[in-house]
Amino acid sequence: MQATLTVEQIQNILNGCEQSLRMLQATPEFRALQSSRYFSTSNDLVLADAIQTLVEVSDGIANVQALESGFFDDQIAKSKLNQQLELKDSQNV
Repeated sequence: MQATLTVEQIQNILNGCEQSLRMLQATPEFRALQSSRYFSTSNDLVLADAIQTLVEVSDGIANVQALESGFFDDQIAKSKLNQQLELKDSQNV
């Protein structure tokens, strides 16, 4: 059986996962594990990377909804998306 989810439910799941990971990240137990000299991942990823990914996916869904709903006209939407891309590029430097 395949479940059908609304966009709102998808956003809620993503936001819930993000908040859960943020709470986990704040615990002294997790911080001790992650700071251990033995802690490593195959791609040098940390929990913050997973959180950032969830935020970006959620933002992408919000952009789709805004554009498809006609909330933005084309020029405003392009400007907003360009600003977000520039911000992300500056954060990756």
